Amino acid sequence: MKEAVKYFEKIYIIPADTGFLGTEENVPHEKITFVDLDNYTAKDNRLVTAWFRLNVLFKTIVCAVSNKKLNFLSPGSLSYEFAYLKKIASLQSKFEIFIGSLEKKSFYAYSYWFDIWPLILSKTNIKNKFSRIISRAHGFDIFPEQQKHKFDPYFNIKYQSVDLLSSVSLKGKSTLDAKLHTTKNKVIHSNLGVAGNAETIKLVEKGPLLIVSCSIITELKRVFLIPEILKSLKVDYKWVHFGTGSAEDVSIVKKAIEKCKVNGELKGYILNSDLMKFYKEHTVNLFINVSSSEGIPYSIMEAMGFGIPCMATNVGGNSEIVDQKNGFLIPPDFEPEAAANYINGLSPEAQNSMREKAFECREEKFNAERNYKTFYRLLIGSN
Repeated sequence: MKEAVKYFEKIYIIPADTGFLGTEENVPHEKITFVDLDNYTAKDNRLVTAWFRLNVLFKTIVCAVSNKKLNFLSPGSLSYEFAYLKKIASLQSKFEIFIGSLEKKSFYAYSYWFDIWPLILSKTNIKNKFSRIISRAHGFDIFPEQQKHKFDPYFNIKYQSVDLLSSVSLKGKSTLDAKLHTTKNKVIHSNLGVAGNAETIKLVEKGPLLIVSCSIITELKRVFLIPEILKSLKVDYKWVHFGTGSAEDVSIVKKAIEKCKVNGELKGYILNSDLMKFYKEHTVNLFINVSSSEGIPYSIMEAMGFGIPCMATNVGGNSEIVDQKNGFLIPPDFEPEAAANYINGLSPEAQNSMREKAFECREEKFNAERNYKTFYRLLIGSN
């Protein structure tokens, strides 16, 4: 947002899930307005809504058949999708009322995820109001292994609604190119970026390790596997995890900590500003990510901005940020003892070299000011 305000007269941030509206305090700027679509009443045109839902559902059935995903065609699955499309139709109606209330100017639409908003924007009456529509693409929104039915039934509809689809990883772009059977399309690669929160890196000496992980706690993120690694460590350490999840998923991690008898602490949800403060005030020796699938984790970019070496599974675009110079790439089906051996052999000298390379990686590849300047120029079609 710090970069975006340089290019636009006004910015409206509109969450499809209004449960996130409390975040407006994190982006204080006079050009930015948060919009709660619940303040708008959807037009109750049942015939139009029913036609939209049936039309889209028919297209998803065709997509499922062409992809040989017959599990999608079960009555339960189709019933769920039909209910989901009712939510989309309602959001479309509310959004049309909102956009119609604005003075007619050149509008640009930007969706951070290739998920719900490209579907909302697919309606012709809405799409035609925008000079350009662009969407990011990360992990769950493009990689089949992360999706409920192992494919995206709405992909074609969403793809047709955007003018540009920007993958945050080269892996994501190659996946999309393969799906579209061409490299000459509107799919591009554009890195995300983080601010330079640290001016210099903290060098370390011999002593106990402070190990950090940061993510939502879900089956995909596999935080429960981190204690399996830590139980084989032969060095003194403390592990801290930031982020939470469902009661069931958190309970699984707690049980893994107790079973493996590791020195671990679950901090739960934390504001990003407080996480940055933690990184500034503590010397973190290693950041760990053991997800089964990823785009390129923003959490790793943030850690490297403080010169923190990272260990990550070689999935998605992780290899585009983590390498042998700034950390450790481990197989998706890694052996915990083998992963622990990397940490056991991490001398202060080797770690300080990795810290320098991690810091350089953020500056060279994931510099927010440089990357977002390029990105927003793309959005408005400017060189």
